Amino acid sequence: MRIKKQIKKASTQIGFAIIIMGLLLLLGGVFIDDSNPNSKSEYLRNQNSNQNSEYPEESYLFYLNETDIGRQKKVTESFSNIILGSRLEHNIIYFGNSFILNANPFTKNVYEFNVNIPDYEDVNNLLFYFNPIRNSGEQKLIIKQNGKIISNNYARVSDLPILSNTKLINNSINMSFELEKPSWYDIFNWNKMSITELKIASEKQNKKNNLRNFDFQLNKENLERAYFELLVSCEEIKEVSEPIEVLVNDHIISSTNPDCTSRYKRISAEIPLSILKSTNRLTLKTEGYYKIGYSLNKIYFNDQDIYKFTLNSYNDIMDVIIYGDFDKEIIDLKINGQILALKKDDILSILNYLRIGTNKIEILTKPVEIKELIVERNKFIY
Repeated sequence: MRIKKQIKKASTQIGFAIIIMGLLLLLGGVFIDDSNPNSKSEYLRNQNSNQNSEYPEESYLFYLNETDIGRQKKVTESFSNIILGSRLEHNIIYFGNSFILNANPFTKNVYEFNVNIPDYEDVNNLLFYFNPIRNSGEQKLIIKQNGKIISNNYARVSDLPILSNTKLINNSINMSFELEKPSWYDIFNWNKMSITELKIASEKQNKKNNLRNFDFQLNKENLERAYFELLVSCEEIKEVSEPIEVLVNDHIISSTNPDCTSRYKRISAEIPLSILKSTNRLTLKTEGYYKIGYSLNKIYFNDQDIYKFTLNSYNDIMDVIIYGDFDKEIIDLKINGQILALKKDDILSILNYLRIGTNKIEILTKPVEIKELIVERNKFIY
């Protein structure tokens, strides 16, 4: 009987012990922090909440950001649209009265008048328009500019307009119209012509936009290729148009006819890397007239996979950590010859890998896009 009581008492004690242990395990789940101490997100969250300095990078030993390694990267720099070249402009500068010309073997009349030429230095040509009505005879019409013949023909409509002598253009010119006399043996031939709707137009072309210069900056480090793209808006649809010449630093890199068979034409001009500097000059030239949009395209290849930083002393350093953000879940690094794997959301202690003086980080995983990679002094030990 006594033995049964002892067994019952022992069973009760064991039961209480199991209940107490269960309560301890339950409460332990509440008070124990099971977060990953090597989690980058947890570390940054604590760092932001306990940040005493406005500049966290003060603790950085090394910082790399926005870097592509082992990968080509195209960088496009677009510029404002421009007008290249110039159009011919025609302006009426003179309206004349109607007049009649007569000529026979014995006599003839001459119609003379003066014309003032505004901005004559910019005038390329004068164009003479009129309506010739031949009343009788077949002799030629003679037109003179400052006493020099500029036309001697039968004055058919197909011969119009008559062009001036550009060498004789000044601020004021003298014009004369007369009919050629019949030959002496053609005594009965009397010539008569009426001239109506006489007008003179000036033809100008302001060529200041035929050549345009632009400066651009360029970083040649890791530059594999550079080229300009021109989007040409043609003023007129035609197969043969004036070429566009593209120069960089006075070297011709393209001279291309846009072939304006459609409204828009794209021209690509490759730039030899040997002619490029840090500051460069782009020159566009044409005798035509175009609206142009253009861009500079740069293809970079970054093969720099080794970076260095300096550790001056171990004073006030509890630990040195590395963490980052990249387009791979894990990347392999070599720090001073020792290889380690860094996960995207991990923090690793690298204090044991470092030395006083210059330290070297080599990125083994390629290609990789690194948004940021940080080596930081830290007051905690990982």
